[in-house]
Formats: sequence, structure tokens, C-alpha cells
Amino acid sequence: MTKKTIMFGSLILGLIALTFGYLSDSHMCFLGYLQCENIAYSLVLFVPLFVLAALFYFAKDELFARWAKFVKWWASLGVLIMVLAPRTSDYLPLNKKIVFVFATGVLVLVSIILAIQKRKQ
Repeated sequence: MTKKTIMFGSLILGLIALTFGYLSDSHMCFLGYLQCENIAYSLVLFVPLFVLAALFYFAKDELFARWAKFVKWWASLGVLIMVLAPRTSDYLPLNKKIVFVFATGVLVLVSIILAIQKRKQ
């Protein structure tokens, strides 16, 4: 994947997530409240991905390639987990918001580790 592909893709998917989130919060969604909320939660992981992609855009190509390799599987796994996570749960302390915070934390932590490792080499 090229730098522009990741930047443009994460920007578009992040904007779609924010749009559906806004529509579900304002009860103006043409699909129904829960459907818009589910779409927003499934794609919201691309908002922090766009921010990090903007930072890594200016990194060396080798570092960006290592980071992009991680992002490929992280995005797929993150979206899958967000789709499968319950909206709310009475029995488990797990919901879409907690999954989002955890997945974003993993993305940021691994991104920092990759940048530090590359800098030490």
C-alpha cells in the first residue's frame, strides 16, 4: 500500500464513521438508529488511523512500509472485533467503546514502538 492510499482510505472511512455517528446521535439516519450506530462504531477505528497515517506520511519509506504492514492486519482485526463486540453487556465489562479504546491504544503503542525501533537502528 502506498502512503497516499492509506491516507486517502483512512480519511474517507473516518469521515464515513463520523457522518454516521452524527446521524445516529441526531436521530436523522435514513437506515435507522442502530444501523447507523453500528456502521459508525465499525469504522471509527479509521479516525485515529488517519491521524497516525498523517504523522507517518513524513517518515522514511522503510519505516512507513513496516508500519503499513502492521496496519493491514490491525485494521482488519479491529473492524472485525468492533462488529462482533456487543453494544452493551450486563454480564461482561465489554462493549464497543472499550474495544475502541483498547484497539486504538494498541495502534498507538505499536506505532510508537516501531518508530523507536527504527530510530535506534
